[in-house]
Amino acid sequence: MSRLWLLLALGCGAKDAAECADDFEQDESGVCVPTDPMTDDHAVDSAEPDDGDSGVTPDADHGLEPLAAPRLLRRMSLDLLGVLPTTAQLDAVEADPDMLDEWIDDALADPRWTERLVHILG
Repeated sequence: MSRLWLLLALGCGAKDAAECADDFEQDESGVCVPTDPMTDDHAVDSAEPDDGDSGVTPDADHGLEPLAAPRLLRRMSLDLLGVLPTTAQLDAVEADPDMLDEWIDDALADPRWTERLVHILG
């Protein structure tokens, strides 16, 4: 699936990317669809109220685990601002992971975020 996202990020349309992606295929109308659609036991029951929870949790079945605070800061800094965090920011987040919330507020107020957003969407 990562190849599809990479192709889409590089400007390929979903139809073009579907020809290159391993786990997608085109249906009769040319729309990109997964080759292994979800089975009925994973389908959401419409009678259940929508509480906003996607039901996806990190677990051993999917091999997902939360990132450590310094690694998450590094990832967010590169994604939001396009630069690496300073060593002082990394040290502060390592000492107190709750500092991430303050860093996010500061990053979204940073002019580099606006420039990055314009560059990405432009």
